[in-house]
Amino acid sequence: MDLLILTSLMRNLEEEKVMKHLDNFIANNPTKDEGIKVIKACQKGTEEVGTLFEQGKYFAGDILFAGELLKEAKDKLHPIIGDDVDHFKSGCITLGFVYGDTQDKGKEIFERLVKMAGFIVMNPRFKVS
Repeated sequence: MDLLILTSLMRNLEEEKVMKHLDNFIANNPTKDEGIKVIKACQKGTEEVGTLFEQGKYFAGDILFAGELLKEAKDKLHPIIGDDVDHFKSGCITLGFVYGDTQDKGKEIFERLVKMAGFIVMNPRFKVS
């Protein structure tokens, strides 16, 4: 499998083509190591979606879709990689409150977005009175 093509398909959010590539890959009875390389290529495409979002070229919905697409890829590769597939995360983000901010909705939405994109979220839960 051409991992660069898979990364590009993930970046471009081409769900049907990603799934077709993964099905073809699985049909060839890959090893666990090959499966890990494929999931890393999928992750890289998802990370590139985040970069495009930062540049204003993608929207929040695109990040949600990329996260869901990565989840589908992990589910498909689970029989090959096993439970190790759950350990592949995009990174870690710490969220916190801005002094005087009483609106939690935006933070909650952002937290859901980054979790769906495969990030670990560190979220200190404390209130300042």
